[in-house]
Amino acid sequence: MTIAIKFNLQRILLLFLFSITNFCFLLSQSFPSDCKEAYTLCKLGDYHFSNIQGIGSDDDLHLERSQITETNSIWLQFTVEQAGDLEFVLVPDNQEDDIDFVLYEGDKCHSKTPLRVMTSGQIFGDAEFQECVGHTGLRFNSTDTKEGDGCFDADDNFLKPATLQSGNRYYLFVNNFDSAKGFSILLSSDNGLTLKDNCKNDLSEVDINAYPIPAMELLTISSETQFNAPVAIIIFDASGKVAFKNTYKNMIAPKQIDVSNFPSGEYYIRMVSDGYKGLKSIIKI
Repeated sequence: MTIAIKFNLQRILLLFLFSITNFCFLLSQSFPSDCKEAYTLCKLGDYHFSNIQGIGSDDDLHLERSQITETNSIWLQFTVEQAGDLEFVLVPDNQEDDIDFVLYEGDKCHSKTPLRVMTSGQIFGDAEFQECVGHTGLRFNSTDTKEGDGCFDADDNFLKPATLQSGNRYYLFVNNFDSAKGFSILLSSDNGLTLKDNCKNDLSEVDINAYPIPAMELLTISSETQFNAPVAIIIFDASGKVAFKNTYKNMIAPKQIDVSNFPSGEYYIRMVSDGYKGLKSIIKI
């Protein structure tokens, strides 16, 4: 398996991981619809935004030749600690919703410059627009920096990663064109990008132990993390299909899972508890 194929499988899996909102980090507060009040992200990771309030009063998106308008929007901001390439996946709660986004660079809202512009989407009266709704974001195998209004043959609803510079501030505008339903976002980097971390009470990473690898019949899963709440274990295949899911009262004792009927291939273990999350890849033969 080449590195490119492996990375692609990981991205496909993560698209589906975050469509299962019961196992995501849920943020229940209200979030700003104006750039000047943008919610601060302090680390790469996964977030879910469910309380979308509508449109803001600051509607200057600094875009040329675009008909995009705010319908149900959220503004996020972050400052880069270590330079690198940003990738992310946006997964709407309603898989048929049209999500638009713009990534900006700039210290102030009034002087921000768009780096990536995604405004493609459905065309009213045209039923052939499925490539331009649902999942969207920045991913490593995409080459364009913008997709404009409408839905065209070259549009795949993803743009190329953005190289972000140390010390610079960035804004991310996300708009659900179709409804007030929320979305999940996974932010990641393959080459060392980090954000300035001034936040508290983020989810702690879980070290997941799994053996034997490759697995054949029984897979043993354990963790040295001391959980104070029930623990959900979910195993996905590379297409995002759930192969196993269960919730345990604790992880004091290792859990043995029968994987003998799993088709051969790459799988991912997702472990989630109150205040904790973890992800680990395994091979089944």
